[in-house]
Parts: sequence; C-alpha cells; structure tokens
Amino acid sequence: MNKDADFVRVKVGDLKPNPHREAPIVYDDRRLESLTNSIEEKGFWNNVLIRKHKENGKVEFQIAYGHHRLWALRKIRGTNAEVTLPMQELTDEDMLKIMAEENYNEFGLTPRQIIETVRAARKFLVNHKDILVSFIEKRDLQDWKPPKTGTCLTKKQEAERRADIAITQGIGAPIISQWLGKNWNQTKVSQALSSITAIEDGILDEEDINACDTQAEAKKLTDVIQRHAIPEWEQKNPVRRNKEDTEKSASETREDSYSTIAIKIIDSLDELLDNNFQTCPKGDKLLRKMKELSKMLASFNGSIGAK
Repeated sequence: MNKDADFVRVKVGDLKPNPHREAPIVYDDRRLESLTNSIEEKGFWNNVLIRKHKENGKVEFQIAYGHHRLWALRKIRGTNAEVTLPMQELTDEDMLKIMAEENYNEFGLTPRQIIETVRAARKFLVNHKDILVSFIEKRDLQDWKPPKTGTCLTKKQEAERRADIAITQGIGAPIISQWLGKNWNQTKVSQALSSITAIEDGILDEEDINACDTQAEAKKLTDVIQRHAIPEWEQKNPVRRNKEDTEKSASETREDSYSTIAIKIIDSLDELLDNNFQTCPKGDKLLRKMKELSKMLASFNGSIGAK
C-alpha cells in the first residue's frame, strides 16, 4: 500500500462506497450522531481515505475508510458539498483489508459486519488465486523442502496445490483469519462461516442473523437451526421482531432486553426438541414447560400470536 497521499476536491454525492461493502450499508446511529455533533461544532476533519478507480469504463472516487464521517457530512451539508480528501493508490486487496479494519473500529463489529467481512474475504481469495497462493507460500512454506520421493514440486507449485485444495473444499477460518489480520481471530471467523453456510444452504434467514446484537446470539441461533433443521419459513426469529418492536417503543424501559428473552425462548425450545417432546407422555412436566414458554412469549406484548 502506497503511504504517499494526494489530495483531491470532490463532491460528497460523487463518492462511492467501498466496493466490497454489501448494500445497503447499515450505519451505527450513535456513531453518526456523535460525528454530526462534532462536525457542527468543530468542522469537518478529513479522517478519511479514498481512491480513484476505473469501474465499467468510468472513473469514480471510492471510499476506503471514513464512511460514517462522510455520511454525517452529507446529512449536514448535502450531496453538493465539496470537500478536500486524501487519495491513495489502493488495490482491491487493500480496499478489503481496510474495510475489515473499519468494520472492527467504526461499525461496532456486529454479526452483520462480521459476516460481511468474512464473506467478502472468502470470495476475494477464491477469485484471486494468485493472492491466495502467495499467502500460503509465505505462511506455510518458508522452510518447506520437497519430499525425497514422489513428484518433485517447486515451492510455488506446492502452494498452488494447497490453494486448489482450499478452494475446492472451501477456504476455512485459519486462512481467512490470518489473511485479514490480528483483529480477526479464528473463532470469530469460524462462527461467521457457520452462519454463512446455513444462509447459503437456505436453512437460515440472513435478516434474523443481522438482527442479533452480538455474535454469541448469532451463534446460538445458527446452532439451534442447524441442529434441528428448522425450515426458514418456521423460524420467525424473535430477535428480529425485537428490533421492530424496539423501534416502535424506544422510550420504554426494558429490564430484560428482547434479545435476551429471545435467547431464553430458543433455549427452551431447544430443550424440548432435544428431549424429543413429540414422543413424551402428556404429563405435568411437559405442561409446565409449555406454560413457561407461554409466559415468555407473553412478554413480547402480543407480538407473537398463539398458534
């Protein structure tokens, strides 16, 4: 990455988001409010980085870092406002790794941002085998020597062989986490890959994952649905319903968050399924458990109807 930056004056409305970002971009409202207040009081500080890039035969300016700051500026001054920004020559690999760091530092690293980053990294490495080969050669083959028997491969050929295996079998968490950098530990990436697989297999609704506040919630939801193969149309994740209810009644005090209630419900359903309640006798134990579920469901203020 070239550290020398030029400066260019550009209209805020002409700036395009990082091409690795998934649309629509979901901003952190608290971060936007803080930046908006800061810009109004102290002016705009260009803690931003952009690149000039030719896309589909047309030259455009793409944001590498600073999406929140520029969106806050856009809200205050409009799309026609002009601003002077630092610009560097950045590769697509640079842009993805910068996005990963911005997600970690600026977007709060919610399950949505984690999945966005891991999915983009996996796709990039599959589509850029030369970069994957170079990474494997650097990471795994520094002191590698070809075996004395069998086909004699060069270090580059061995790296290509391992890259082909990784692409065929699915690039895993060890490669992605180390390629993204130290902030992206293997456990975090592995959990995201599990959710991505469930989404791609059609057994998990991505909107439900996006509604989770933490990766722990997303992991629990993914584990339950994968274990019991709950069809997507039956999931109706209460966590997502939480978000909608919270937006309608943001001023209400919540001693126990809807997300926590949702996880309790999932835990209880999980217990019933694990105990194979369909074959249990209709005794007091099952009735008590169903009453517990009923009480928890009632705490959603009627948002979940009885079936």
